Amino acid sequence: MSGTISSDRQAGPDVNRRRGARRWVVVGVVIVVVLAGVGVAAAVGAFQGSGSPGPGAAGTAYRTSIAAVTRQTLTSQSSLSGTLADSGAYTVVNQATGTITWLPPVGRTVRQGGVIYRVNGSPVALWYGRVPAYRDLSEGLTGADVREFNKGLIALGYTTRADVLAAGLGLGYFGAATTAAWED
Repeated sequence: MSGTISSDRQAGPDVNRRRGARRWVVVGVVIVVVLAGVGVAAAVGAFQGSGSPGPGAAGTAYRTSIAAVTRQTLTSQSSLSGTLADSGAYTVVNQATGTITWLPPVGRTVRQGGVIYRVNGSPVALWYGRVPAYRDLSEGLTGADVREFNKGLIALGYTTRADVLAAGLGLGYFGAATTAAWED
């Protein structure tokens, strides 16, 4: 075979040692540069803090305060699962006529039986159901609207299912138990 072959073995032991030493120098310089960059980033982050201006800074959207922090032993804990979400929008059917004189504060959740607003100073209660309150209810009436009204009274604890069913005409009957619960 003729020709020249270039390899580290043919270059000799001195050349190989110099190349190995040069590699370690390059690796060492890279490590020093990386560590210096991490140190600079940490120092800049410490000076900037959380990104909010310091106390007393004009135009800040963050409230600031000082609190003493103490190390203590954890005495109890609770683990809960849940999902946070918007409960959606619902249609409110209104039979009240007049001027709305009060609304709940923005963000307040109004549950069944609670005052959803006032008309001419009189409270309008929120009731759940698919059938709107399309008529005035009174003793002796029957229907889907009466059934939902009785279910609401039961859910709020003003009466029991057994009391409403005692008349023998079902949940859709406005009987004496419904009248007593409504008056309560």
